[in-house]
This record gives sequence, structure tokens and C-alpha cells, in this order.
Amino acid sequence: MKLELSILSSLLKRKSESGASEVGEKPSSTEKIFKLPPDFKLRIAITRARGEDYEGKELDSYTPDGFARVTIVEGREGYRYVVEDPKVSEETLYKAQRLIDEVLLYIVRPEDVEGGLTRIFDALGIKGDDYETRALRYLIQREVVGYKVVHPLVMDDNLEGIACDSPDRPVVVTHRKYGRMPTNIYLTKEQLDEMVRLLAYRGGRSISRFRPQVNVVLPTGDRAALTLGEGEVARSSSFVIRKFPKRPWTPPLYLATGVISPEAMALLWIASEHKLALMSFGGLGTGKTTLINAVAMLLPPEARIGIACDIPEMDVPHPGKVLMYERAGYGIASEGAITMMDLVKHLLRYDCDYITINEIRGEEAKVFGQALGIGQGGLASIHAESPEALFGRLKDLGVERALAAELRVLAHMGLFQAKGQRLRRVKAVYFVEGLDEEYRPKYITVAKYVLEKDRVVVEDPRPVFKLIAERSLKSEAEIEASWRLRARFLSLVTATPKVRERLSEPSEWLKALIEFYRNPKGLIARLEEAVKAEQLLVSLPASPSTPTTAPQVAPSPGGSGELLP
Repeated sequence: MKLELSILSSLLKRKSESGASEVGEKPSSTEKIFKLPPDFKLRIAITRARGEDYEGKELDSYTPDGFARVTIVEGREGYRYVVEDPKVSEETLYKAQRLIDEVLLYIVRPEDVEGGLTRIFDALGIKGDDYETRALRYLIQREVVGYKVVHPLVMDDNLEGIACDSPDRPVVVTHRKYGRMPTNIYLTKEQLDEMVRLLAYRGGRSISRFRPQVNVVLPTGDRAALTLGEGEVARSSSFVIRKFPKRPWTPPLYLATGVISPEAMALLWIASEHKLALMSFGGLGTGKTTLINAVAMLLPPEARIGIACDIPEMDVPHPGKVLMYERAGYGIASEGAITMMDLVKHLLRYDCDYITINEIRGEEAKVFGQALGIGQGGLASIHAESPEALFGRLKDLGVERALAAELRVLAHMGLFQAKGQRLRRVKAVYFVEGLDEEYRPKYITVAKYVLEKDRVVVEDPRPVFKLIAERSLKSEAEIEASWRLRARFLSLVTATPKVRERLSEPSEWLKALIEFYRNPKGLIARLEEAVKAEQLLVSLPASPSTPTTAPQVAPSPGGSGELLP
């Protein structure tokens, strides 16, 4: 506070003609303090869209951070992601630049900036809630504690990735709905170098010619891979930011995307619940980790789930989760590093019922195989394009054949471009019967994606039921009945918008899951009544007498009388 005021005092004294030489006095004219000089050169990067950027069909328009405007345009060469920063006067930009250079430079902690700005505005007599004042605060904050010119991109929850491969070429984004496309943001060599250093700093690491490549996790929870092009490693700096959804992919939310059908999801559920190890596989960006994240939310509430991640991309609102992250080492020798193998070994000592790995890449595969071999459940993902390639990778990673044979259920993920949108779908679900002497899998297809129906259809789940029955001392008929109950439950949680919206919230989903394990038939009956009531409301003709909310449902056995648990 004292430092801020001393800097402000110097600022005001240099503008003594304004009539305010002491910090305690309000300047007679803020405009005089921040009078725009004729030789002013703006150093703050601002994105301005050109007319040609909007040529084509406008598909979508929104603001990711409350100020910058994003427009998705379909032109002759494909989609474009057009950014328009707040339209403010040069005087406002000059204010922002001077306050950053002369005052806010001395505020070290990011959490102090908000309060510091308020005190600075008060001291300078900058009042009001008009657009220019709010835009001034926004521009300052994104420069000081945000991500500068790419801040709107980092804040956009519709994006999956942000990349800049070289200077003077457009920053490229990957949109969840429209796929990969260029933006109208260009960075010079100096700006790109500065951005790479900034992202490293935001992630708590340093990057230099000595260590020109680092991976960091940003305060937003997103992962950034950075290269500084000042050495021999690359000709120019570059960065790739992989963005993760801020909202957990609860099963209702996940099923609503059409990635998998309720009956196929129920099959993965009952298999994983009975500790038949599940592994999702596919290419880059196909949603492998998201699938196992959603399946993990279906496991019994009393179970203990150990989750090992190299990056914070899994968000499992489960009462029994134990979540641990890989950590890079410190110093030249990278001392104190904690690897994925270390995490999985440690989780085995936590008496977990299930071991989950966001992605298998290295030696953790052997420990994961050991976990399966001692009877623990397992969920993991891996990059591969076929079951044969999957087991080939496990062989190369040193997993013994007998342990790899415990991997029983495989979900093949795919990414498609259809109707102008990116669609993720489960291409097939396989049941692995075993491995031959050459480590080749023998498997059958129990579910597959049918294009004409745009649905994952369960074809023959009996091999899964048979193995579960052998391991659980239950009959196949009992297992099939349990599967059908789960399929019915999952179909109901996405049956209507109101039910889906409520149960998509993690806390509400957890309540419903606990209730399902306690009284599945009672919960299903209440959900059926809720769905029927909402469907009835939608079918009624609009009139002044039509109720605006669905009628309450009479209490049912084990229920609370509410539409949902």
C-alpha cells in the first residue's frame, strides 16, 4: 500500500499542472494527468478485426471473458475464429499503459492487483461504472495477471487447444464444436518470445536457453507445452495450450453428447464395478480420458478410487477418490521428481479398490499390470488405433503377458467431422478373451457404433456377464438384470432437459448415485414420474392457465416427494 502511494505521488507530482501534488488530494482533472502525448506508441497488444475477417457466414458469437467478442465465421477457406478486443479510446489505452508501467509493475502478488487497482483509481479520481472505466480495469488486469493478447482464448471454455508455431502466423485454436481454425491474432517474434516466458512464469517454472523446453500447468488448470527459440532446439518460440473443461463430465452431461448410448455405458459400468479392467484407446483428442472419467463417477460410493495423473485433466466428484499428480524435478539434476510410476506404486499402498491412470505412456504400465494381477479394478487410457496395437504397446512397455491378459474390456474412441461439427463417438467396445503365446489378443465385439442410427448398439454382452458371474458367484441372469437397471437409470437421467440439467451438477449426481446403489428400483420409479411430469408439461398447449413449473410428485416408497432425489 505504501509503495503504491509513493509511486502514485511521483506520478501526480510529475503532472503538477493538474492541481494535485499530494496523493491525498483528488486531481482536478484526470484527463490532464493522462493527457495523450503526440508521440504516444501503444505497447499493449490489442486485437482489431478487419472487414475481411467477417467475410462469410456468421455461425456463432459470444464473449469468453465479458469484454472481448469472439465470432465464428465460415468462409471460403473454412472456419475462422475472429477476436475483437474492447473498443476503447486511445486515452484509455494510454492510461492502462502508464498505470502498468509506473505503478502496477511494483505489485508483485497477483491477488493484490484487484485491491491495488481500486486504491489507485480512488487516488487518481477515476470513478464511475461506465464502459471505458470497466474496459480500462479489464485491460490492465489481463496485462498484469492474465495472458495479454491471448487472454480471451485462454478464458474461452469452448476451446480445447491453443497453438502458435511461429511468429507472424495466425494463432490456431481447436474449438469443441467447429474443430481447428485460425484466429486473427498474430504475434511478432518479440511478442511470441514474451508470451512463452509469460506462460512459463504463470505455471511457476522458468524457461531459458539452458532449458528451452518446459511443460507447465497454468492457474486455469490447463496444460502448456513451451519452447523458447533462442537456442539450437528450434528456429522460433512456440507454445501449445491444452484446455480442459471447467465442469466435470458427469454421466448425464457425457451421455447428452451422444458419445455413447446408455446401454453401452451401463455395460462399461457393470464391468468396471466388478473389477473387469477397462482401457479406452484411440487417437489424439478422441476423448479417451473423458470416457474413463465418466465411468469412474459410476463406481460404488463406498469404493476407494486411486487416480494418478500427469496433468490435472481428471475431475471425479466421488467421496472415495485419492487424486495424485506427477511432479517435475527441481534444479539441474531434476531432484525431487515424482513420476507416474511413483504415483501408481504409492496408490497401491492406499488400499484402493480401483486404480485409474489418465494416460499410460511409460513404466507405470508395469505397475498398473501388477494392480490388475492382484485383483484390483483398473481404468486407464492409451494411444493406439486397434486392440492389436494396444497390446503391442503394453508388450513394449514391459507388461507381462499374464498380467496384460487381465485387461478385459476395451473401448475404441473415434473423432469424426460430420455436419460441420466435430463428433466424438465410441467406435466399438471389445471383450478380450485372452492373449496367445505371441501376445496377440483374442477378442469379440460386444458393442459398436452404427452410423445410420448415430448410436452405440450393444450386440452381445453375454461374454461380459459370464465372466462377471464367475467372479461374483452370481448368475448370468442376475448380472443381466443389474445391467438393464443401470441402462434404464442412465436413459432416464438424460430423458428430459430439466432432469438432465439438475443431475449434471456433481453434487446432485452424487446424491442420485448413492440412492441408486441403495434403492435402484425406487429411484428409477421416481425418475420415471419426474420425466413423465415434465413431458406432460411440455405437451400442454400454452395458455394463461398453464402452470409454469412441473407439478410435484406424490411421495413414493423410499422417496422424498421431490421430482428428483
